[in-house]
Amino acid sequence: RYLLDDRVYRENYRQKVEQVIATVFEPEALMARLRAEYTLVAPHVVGPEGEQAGRTFLNNPTQFDNAVFGATGLTAYVRSRYDAVRLALAEAR
Repeated sequence: RYLLDDRVYRENYRQKVEQVIATVFEPEALMARLRAEYTLVAPHVVGPEGEQAGRTFLNNPTQFDNAVFGATGLTAYVRSRYDAVRLALAEAR
């Protein structure tokens, strides 16, 4: 709290957050990365070489897809966090 109360530190922090959400946490770029990683991982989770019954937490392949792309999945979470950061930055002005 003390750091954010200091105008210089607060502005520096704000700039760093802006940089992160404009680069590594930019939603479209991050979604592309998640899709690429999904393509690499999915065959080993739900594909022919996927997890074996009794050694998985998945009941069916759809659960894995939903965990990544579903309404409460990873991609939705990324979007909601991005929106929350944008809103917090706008309100903090």
